[in-house]
Amino acid sequence: MIERRLREVMAFVGLVCGLVSCSEAPPDEICRLEEAQETGLRVLSNTDAYFYADDREGTQVGYERANGVLALEPGTYRARLNDSHHAVTIRSGGVTVCTAGELLLTGSTDEYYYVLDTAGTQLAYERLGRAISLFPGSYVAKLNDVTAPVTVVPGDTSEFVSGTLVVTGTTEEYYYVLDPAGAQLAYNRLGRPLSFLPGDFTVRLNKSTSAVRVAAGRETMVRSGDVTAVGTTDDYFYVLDTAGTQLGYERLGRHTAYLPGSYRVRVTNQEVPLDVVADELTEVQTGTLHVGPGDADYYYVLDEAGRQLGYNKLDTPTPLPAGTYDVKIGDDVQRVTIMAGETTTVTP
Repeated sequence: MIERRLREVMAFVGLVCGLVSCSEAPPDEICRLEEAQETGLRVLSNTDAYFYADDREGTQVGYERANGVLALEPGTYRARLNDSHHAVTIRSGGVTVCTAGELLLTGSTDEYYYVLDTAGTQLAYERLGRAISLFPGSYVAKLNDVTAPVTVVPGDTSEFVSGTLVVTGTTEEYYYVLDPAGAQLAYNRLGRPLSFLPGDFTVRLNKSTSAVRVAAGRETMVRSGDVTAVGTTDDYFYVLDTAGTQLGYERLGRHTAYLPGSYRVRVTNQEVPLDVVADELTEVQTGTLHVGPGDADYYYVLDEAGRQLGYNKLDTPTPLPAGTYDVKIGDDVQRVTIMAGETTTVTP
């Protein structure tokens, strides 16, 4: 009775396999089984990447260049391609052929982009303009810390075009790019471009900021201007926004770059308003106050309202914007006028 039932089942299987080839039935939507004299795995790809096979315990059992055949014993494996993976079944007397897809990010810079899985684990990276082969599925592309969801389909290339952002200037300073929440994404030296996936960003240069939009396949250029305060001493000048917040500083006579806008320059606690213009140098010319010689150790500089701006040792010069000041030496107070580019001497 049991033998007769077994013969009936085998006859039914033979009938089904006669109508549809059992050896050619596709294991899934990505892979198919092709009859061959050899037994193994082939991954079709448009790049020359390598694919790998792991057994059920996760041990690597072999690898092969894309489009070649990796000989394997019949069984179940995990195929890996640029750390993307897919479960495959190898059958005797046939080759399991899986079709990969490609992800391609293009751009005008020489930077790298990265591919992550949906959990945020990095799988692969490549230079802009070079494709990455992956098993079909959902992934995340990352370029300069900007991410976007991407889908890889079998036998096709999913292409994404980045845009370019550059801040120009004449100094050797750096500019920074922030996301809308203020998190830093990337930075580069003035005049050197960065590639980004399209979106809205903020450019920061010496704490001056400007909103920018990057579009696919286009260059967004932001032009900075230079600021300097000129004097005869080795002191520093400071750059502030119109609300009085310090943005940066530099030594007298040296240039520093800012995004176009209205600012204030502070020298010895005295401020001068100025406008920064793209591609231009805005200069504040200071004068020099020299007090001495005398018996006192220090002299003090006050504005016309009596507010102390600074102090120095006698015979040590002080830079000041052009204007009228009071100089206090001991109990003696003298009013002086400072002229831009000139030295004013006060004798106690």
